[in-house]
Amino acid sequence: MATKKEQKEFNDSVAALKADISGKTFHGAYLIYGEEGYLISRYKKQLIGEILPEGDTMNLNVFRDSFLEDEIIDLIATVPFFADKRVVILEDTGVLQASNKRLAEAVKSMPDTTVLIITERVTYNANGTPKSVMDKRTAIYKTLKEKALIINCIIQSRSTLEKWVLSLVKSEDKLIDAKSLSLFLDLVGTDMMRIENEATKLFSYCANKGDITSDDVLSIVSGIPTDRMFDFIDAVSEGRLKEAMRLYADLSALRAGAGRIDAMLIRHFNIVLRAKDLYDKGQSDKQIAQALGVSPFFVGQYIRQSRRFNRKSLVVALNAIAMSVSSQRAGIMNEDIALEMLITDLCKASAIS
Repeated sequence: MATKKEQKEFNDSVAALKADISGKTFHGAYLIYGEEGYLISRYKKQLIGEILPEGDTMNLNVFRDSFLEDEIIDLIATVPFFADKRVVILEDTGVLQASNKRLAEAVKSMPDTTVLIITERVTYNANGTPKSVMDKRTAIYKTLKEKALIINCIIQSRSTLEKWVLSLVKSEDKLIDAKSLSLFLDLVGTDMMRIENEATKLFSYCANKGDITSDDVLSIVSGIPTDRMFDFIDAVSEGRLKEAMRLYADLSALRAGAGRIDAMLIRHFNIVLRAKDLYDKGQSDKQIAQALGVSPFFVGQYIRQSRRFNRKSLVVALNAIAMSVSSQRAGIMNEDIALEMLITDLCKASAIS
């Protein structure tokens, strides 16, 4: 999660970018980098669209993954072809990891007709730590710090993502309640490209209805077969740790994210708890299905599973899941490790029989 300082710097730089676009007064260079690739791509495209006429490829030069310093030096000094501006883009080239002194000097004397855009997407090491995309001691970075508008595209906060998703929902003339919105983000995560893609699928699924419900979200976004989830909970409830871990690996492969499994666990245990309470009160399968908002097809399985737990055990399990989620969100523990420990604890807990 970004610090308050990083958040403020991001907000200020985006405000400056908007001012450039609205005023048509562009910096000579832009450095757009960070962990949120969606925003990097978005701001790059906005700049190209505002600086160059539509379809102008003569004055757009893009270099991806690698570059030749001499070629870039020549290009940024070249006047545009029958246009006001030339745009040169270096995309994930690693240009900021070496000194590139000659390029740094060329950028200092770049004509006003050239706009240089450098983008670098932060990637990760095997242990989950971010890889460095720049060396701030280099000549090229020091030049950019003086000449460029620098935007660090940080991972956006939960509240920012909620507002963004709500704006996407509103643009489709639909409604989504707070619970369903929270579930959607729990399942999808913080990657904005994935959020947009999953939201588009969700809107298509709900094309003929106004309100988006939690069941809609789970039907389209989760991608986890309900019967596979039942098998997983069965293994956990019976203390079959090896089988539970195998099924967790299957679920993780389907959705590639521990956070999404957490969300499914919470929902599933909540439904099992409610099914137990309703069943103990003597309600019929049809009544339970209506109360839970689930398909009658699955009610028998929820009831069967609820009979393997006492109520206290279900509450303990839900609390354990909630604590695991909190530790993950706070960055105290890696998601996958936290969930594997949770599964182990649930399987071993004497309260679950």
